[in-house]
Amino acid sequence: MCQEFFKIFRISNRGTNVYEIVANNTYAINVPSELRIPNKKMKIEVVDGIVSEVTDATFRTYVELGVQCNFVNGFDSEVPNGFNCKNMSNLFNVNLQDYHTNNQLVSFHKSSNCSFMLDNLPEKIVFNRYSITTGTQTALTSDNYIQFTLKITYYDRD
Repeated sequence: MCQEFFKIFRISNRGTNVYEIVANNTYAINVPSELRIPNKKMKIEVVDGIVSEVTDATFRTYVELGVQCNFVNGFDSEVPNGFNCKNMSNLFNVNLQDYHTNNQLVSFHKSSNCSFMLDNLPEKIVFNRYSITTGTQTALTSDNYIQFTLKITYYDRD
């Protein structure tokens, strides 16, 4: 019989556990050892997420806005060149159609549902916000708020 249990892990780009790897762009947090349980498979689901951005003229060129991290279990066909896919690293994206303000800081809530099956959690979760403007995904430099909550469900290995 397969024993299953889960834990919740909230992550943001604020606080003393956050390391800014690239200024206003890429962040890392230490994963508590209590979450890295040996001999378990884990399904990671994004329960909620927020990305804050200013709705200025540059913002209006975004086709997609979201958060990606160093979970790589899956494939993404949006590549800048070539015929191969890249690793899927997008945690969630947000609905850009719901804003009605100009030059305001708006907190966008996740509108996609991604999940990952992993054999283990990394010691650090590295994450950043990204945007797509002309079909190419690029890291977005901004000092605004990022927050997401992960539900980690643990399964016995077969």
